[in-house]
Amino acid sequence: MAGYRTIFIYIIYVSNKELPIPHAGTPCFSMGRFFFNPQTGKAPLNHVILAPMNFPDEREQRRRFGETLKSEPSFDSLLKLIDTLLSENGCPWDRSRKVEDCPKYLESELAEVIDAIKRGDDANLEEELGDLIFMTTFTAKLAEKEGRLRLKGIFERILNKMVFRHPHVFGGEMEASSSEQVIDNWRELKILEKEGKEPQNGAGDIAGGELDSG
Repeated sequence: MAGYRTIFIYIIYVSNKELPIPHAGTPCFSMGRFFFNPQTGKAPLNHVILAPMNFPDEREQRRRFGETLKSEPSFDSLLKLIDTLLSENGCPWDRSRKVEDCPKYLESELAEVIDAIKRGDDANLEEELGDLIFMTTFTAKLAEKEGRLRLKGIFERILNKMVFRHPHVFGGEMEASSSEQVIDNWRELKILEKEGKEPQNGAGDIAGGELDSG
């Protein structure tokens, strides 16, 4: 059978009855002689039998794993995909990449996302965002592999930052009832964050503008 290999499994039966044999109709062996009963599809018990079982070979296992990843679209599956690409038996090209190789790919994918947004091409935007998320995550996993950071550390930093900068959402001291006030608070919070201070009640007095996550 293509994509499969046959392995003989020892099965010990401890009973006074006859039990069906795996793959009824396939001869099994006991101490070098047939004891399978083809008419009943059963075998005597209290024997150690040698039953041929078909298992997928390595290539078939990999194919199945790929199909599983495709059938479970999630960030967890993306991480498993990238871990596989960077593993010892993964992709030679991916495994040869260094973090320093990534900026040109990140810039290219970001440019394509921006272009899709400007053109209003939602179908292409979905694809290009996927490419950008892949490349961003690939860069992070590559850096983790090189011992430069921890993937968990990335999430710790961004979650801490965003909760800190949204006190009006997460029960902090600052309040914001308008977008303008959010921008003012954001600017002040960035300064307080750099200084290691906690925000005080009330909006900041720094001029408003666009939000950035730096």
